[in-house]
Amino acid sequence: GSAFPTTPNAWSRANNGDSGLNAGANDGCNNLAFKFALNTLQAAFDGEVEVCSPYTGTYQNKSLGATSSQWEVNGQPVAASGGTLTYSFPTPGDYTITLRVNNPATCKQTDVVTKTIKVRQSTPISVSPGTRICPGDTTRLWAEGGVKYEWLPAAGLDNPASPTPVARPTQTTEYRVRITNSFECVRELRTRVEVYPQINATFDAIISSECGKPNRVRLVNKSTNAIRYQWLLGDSSVVDGEQPAEFEYRRPGEYVVVLQAANELCGTTISQRIKVEDPGLPPNVITPNGDGYNEVFELPNPGWKLEVYDRWGKHVYSNTAYRNDWGSDVQGGVYFYRITSPLGAACKGWLHVLK
Repeated sequence: GSAFPTTPNAWSRANNGDSGLNAGANDGCNNLAFKFALNTLQAAFDGEVEVCSPYTGTYQNKSLGATSSQWEVNGQPVAASGGTLTYSFPTPGDYTITLRVNNPATCKQTDVVTKTIKVRQSTPISVSPGTRICPGDTTRLWAEGGVKYEWLPAAGLDNPASPTPVARPTQTTEYRVRITNSFECVRELRTRVEVYPQINATFDAIISSECGKPNRVRLVNKSTNAIRYQWLLGDSSVVDGEQPAEFEYRRPGEYVVVLQAANELCGTTISQRIKVEDPGLPPNVITPNGDGYNEVFELPNPGWKLEVYDRWGKHVYSNTAYRNDWGSDVQGGVYFYRITSPLGAACKGWLHVLK
């Protein structure tokens, strides 16, 4: 009348042992093997165990082999939905959460796991609002409500453990601060420091030069990451706008052009020195007679290139950087010249030397 389960015809009708002369101590027996499939039962759940009040926690049932389960808080049964317990801890203190799981088909039939949830007393905390800075600038962060502070990421902070660290981020960064109060309640707040793009201010000054005409100046703005521009032209003129119109200087000389470029928050300044030539033409007559007046062929701007030809087209003089010193010792007559400015303006004309 045994209730032990057996597989039909799994037994032997014959004794397969050796009972002859060679029989050993274990001969005369048949070997039997039994396989048992045992179900595993293990209670487990996850979720935060150190929190700050008020707190509503979610605890997920991670048990193995269970067919039913029951949650308890401080020994009192509580309802759960779909194996997940959501519970609000109203006041600070220590709470015990127990998960009891069952499976009658296992050896244990019941397994239990209990965890202590430490709910710390919370206090008001705050953090500095988000801010914006220019590249290379610093800003002071602050947090309140704790006795211990930990700022992350720590890179670019002068003291990550200070409630008021100075930050020098090289790019837009979101900082997290873990604030621990006197009850060992740890909470985290965030703040963001936006770093504006670097303004790259640069421009080209293109000068158009023609003999006998004023020099025309065109400023080509090549700046990036700016939205507002102001130009100081060096002659007390001020022009607003990204690209100023072509303009003229009334007098020759050197001018410092200043470009001020800015975006919503940041600004920068760059300057460039430009030289404006005298647009005047040289005289047509010189009278080298030793009286010290009108003795040489004089150009408005020394340093130009000068080429001189006689009336028959013969080349008689050349200088790539003329210094107003030709004409006093040449024969009288008509000469033809070609002058070229350092900016590339070329002029042709004639000169009468009277002696």
